[in-house]
Amino acid sequence: MFGNISQYLEKISKVYNQNISLREAVVGSLKDLVKIELSDKDLILKNGILNIKTNPVIKTEIFIKKKRIIEEINKRLGEKKVFDIR
Repeated sequence: MFGNISQYLEKISKVYNQNISLREAVVGSLKDLVKIELSDKDLILKNGILNIKTNPVIKTEIFIKKKRIIEEINKRLGEKKVFDIR
């Protein structure tokens, strides 16, 4: 029984750490390329689509540089996880 619990906790830890790495990559990329700082609470990634909750002025700036931001995020992650930003 304890083997199953430890395996379960290990899987949760791995997913949690990947989520932190992804959020750090997104926040760092936005800070470097657009010169804005967003909270990781403003970011939702689902099925390769990154949704950013912020004001329209910042969103416009992000969309202008969308392609470069996606490339930078995936470069920092070492794999292609983000396909689009909305």
